[in-house]
Amino acid sequence: MAKRNVGFQEVQETVNRLAAHQGVLAVMILNKSGDILTQTGKGMVGNPKLLKKAVDAASIYIKSIPNEDDIPEEEDDEDTTRNLAFIRIRSRREEILISPKNNYLLVVVQDPSLSQL
Repeated sequence: MAKRNVGFQEVQETVNRLAAHQGVLAVMILNKSGDILTQTGKGMVGNPKLLKKAVDAASIYIKSIPNEDDIPEEEDDEDTTRNLAFIRIRSRREEILISPKNNYLLVVVQDPSLSQL
């Protein structure tokens, strides 16, 4: 499958569409360093604890990815760093969904009592 370059405007439109879903409190895109590149959603406004939880969850994922030096040479061809496709962390009050893609992480925070997932 050929890779396609996507502009920031298209990414922002997708983030806004996700944020418009019922129960979604916030949508963020982070780089592998844990820096927030873009975020949207009414759930993060005035809620630094929720933002910290989401970023901390993404950071735990980032730390779990093995360095290229740690992967045995015979496993290197299988690209073991990309085996994980999706993480869902749920509590009573919120659910954090993390989806890695290339050098970025899509993080969605939602209220499980309002969402229909």
